[in-house]
Amino acid sequence: MTLLDFYIQQRLSFADGVALLRSHQGAALLSTQTWTRLQMLAQQGTPPDKYNLGKLTDALAKIKHHPDHPAATIGPAAPAPTDAQPNTATSARAKRLHKEHSHHHATMFLATTDAERAAAAEKVLEVVADLDAEYNRIREGKGMEEDANPAPAEGIRSEAQILRKLQTIRSRISEARRKLSKNLSPQNRQEIEAKLQKLLAEKESLEDLIQ
Repeated sequence: MTLLDFYIQQRLSFADGVALLRSHQGAALLSTQTWTRLQMLAQQGTPPDKYNLGKLTDALAKIKHHPDHPAATIGPAAPAPTDAQPNTATSARAKRLHKEHSHHHATMFLATTDAERAAAAEKVLEVVADLDAEYNRIREGKGMEEDANPAPAEGIRSEAQILRKLQTIRSRISEARRKLSKNLSPQNRQEIEAKLQKLLAEKESLEDLIQ
């Protein structure tokens, strides 16, 4: 587990995330200017934009979390992460949300820019909140009743949209493989192979959403 996993599971605030990074000497991963800016935002309580959130989450993702570290107490006490809760009762919507969570979590670690990583992290946090709300409804006896006529969860892509995206990705995978069959410079081959691995991971993640 990385500090980013811990940050997401505990639903920590931006300020808590900065404190978490500080406690693990993570400032060394950032430029002095960036670290100073993140600390100022945290102190002011200013909601971070995607760029600065991306800088924080990128640094957190590079450090392993250890449960016995003093920083494990940072932030409010929280229940076990939703996707780790024992589910004796569930709903169709909860199952869709779990798949959506897996997709965004995979996207977050496949992201190549801070902005992409921050956007995926935001989606993960949104889905975790939706899952918590859904399991609250189930505990109240409401979630199971709604399964008779399940409505698509807000933010969840329709199957048709996923299939269209899959078709596009499969075409790009075929194109990448055709390029790899040609004579390429080592640098070009490495770039295309990296792109292909990212496309294959995204394809697998999307296929999980419609299974």
